[in-house]
Amino acid sequence: MRNFIFEFEQKHALKFKLSVNDLLLFSYFIKFFQVSRAKYKELGNQKYYLIRYSKLISDLPILGSIKTIRRMMDKLEKKELINRWLINKRDLYVYVNWFYLNGFQTEEDRETELMAYLKKQEIPQTKAEEDELRNRMLKIGYYR
Repeated sequence: MRNFIFEFEQKHALKFKLSVNDLLLFSYFIKFFQVSRAKYKELGNQKYYLIRYSKLISDLPILGSIKTIRRMMDKLEKKELINRWLINKRDLYVYVNWFYLNGFQTEEDRETELMAYLKKQEIPQTKAEEDELRNRMLKIGYYR
């Protein structure tokens, strides 16, 4: 088995039941938002980048129709790899959940990582570290 497809480990892609097309779209979002001067809006502490379906179709016609891309985005959103924020029919903002990029962490993986972090008894030193810890605890359902 090949270890990597695009920049993702295949074993993690299999664990999340992602197809090659799903990985292509996810990879596109990551690269597009990292290197472009895309407009963005902040919602909470997350940056949502503007992307238009017309841009996706022109850059990745191999993915098919807008309807197909929407279904793929639904799948990525259900897996918590992205979040979408639709402003109007044309303006779609997408947040890429960078937390998942290190191995598409499942909830079990996140809980294990958080417990290891807590066992070290590291006290967050900055507001950003405190927010990150709070967000991780929310993700695993620590706060209900």
